[in-house]
Amino acid sequence: MSSRKLFQIGSIGRTHRTRAIRATVATGSLVAIIVIGLPWVDEYLRLRREAMEFDDLSVQLTESEFRQEQLDRIEEKISGELQRSIAQTTDPQNTQRVREQLIEFVREAGGRVRRLEIEVGQTRPWAAAGDDPREDSMPIDQQESRFILHTHTVELQAEGSLTAVQQVLERVANQGWLMTTENLTVMPTGKPQSPVKLEIQLILYGLGLSETDPEDQFALRDANSNLL
Repeated sequence: MSSRKLFQIGSIGRTHRTRAIRATVATGSLVAIIVIGLPWVDEYLRLRREAMEFDDLSVQLTESEFRQEQLDRIEEKISGELQRSIAQTTDPQNTQRVREQLIEFVREAGGRVRRLEIEVGQTRPWAAAGDDPREDSMPIDQQESRFILHTHTVELQAEGSLTAVQQVLERVANQGWLMTTENLTVMPTGKPQSPVKLEIQLILYGLGLSETDPEDQFALRDANSNLL
């Protein structure tokens, strides 16, 4: 009886020691995992943060490149529209170009220029809205814009065949100048070499900057140089 109790007591003792050993091993293993694994966990978290930051930078770079492409397209469109507008407008700086073009129209059509005058008309402020270049003054209820309006009176007399006169009129109409036609007369001359006479009076319009900053001046000079 006493030996059985001793055996049981011994068994209980060994069980407690085994559990204690297991607890010690588990605790040691946990400590080892914490000591050895934490730096790797920290490294993993750091790399993950860097990866997320890199993804954010990649998204920002892609968005930036997309915005830059949009800006380039807008800049190209504005530049093209500016050049077309300058080609249509007439100001004191390009009246000589208009004169040369009119002479070219007549000569290429096979006609002869009899008279060509380009007079500088009035210059007035251009309204920010609701203005009409045919009026002598801007609307009194509107504010002035950054532009001024130039007007130039053109008087052309030429002779040639009826076909030549028609071609001249077509070239003038297709040139795209900002203009109004004040007078147009086509009459016979009685000359076999030049049977038809053309008399035309045009008013050409142009807008220029009233107070030009250096950037505007550079843009206008660059656009004008591209037209030459």
